[in-house]
Amino acid sequence: MIGRSRSDLLVNSPGNPHLAQGGSGDLLSGYLGGLLVRKRKLLTTALKTISYGVWQHGAAADHLQQIRPNWVVEDPCGHFRQHPVEFCFLYGRRFC
Repeated sequence: MIGRSRSDLLVNSPGNPHLAQGGSGDLLSGYLGGLLVRKRKLLTTALKTISYGVWQHGAAADHLQQIRPNWVVEDPCGHFRQHPVEFCFLYGRRFC
């Protein structure tokens, strides 16, 4: 869940139990920090950037689960590098 006291509450549906492994939250926070410091025209607000990053983290985990049932927390990094903005359009969602 993502939100602020005076805004909409966003619920992220992608993800699976593998995200409960140690280091997954560290990966997510580092990824979000990297997204927030980059100047990207397509992601116009901090909330939109965070929503995109959280969604991409879960979508990468779901994709990895489909292609390889046993993966480690470092594996989503490869998907972030291969699909930096293209993941926006996976599953018919559009965050950009």
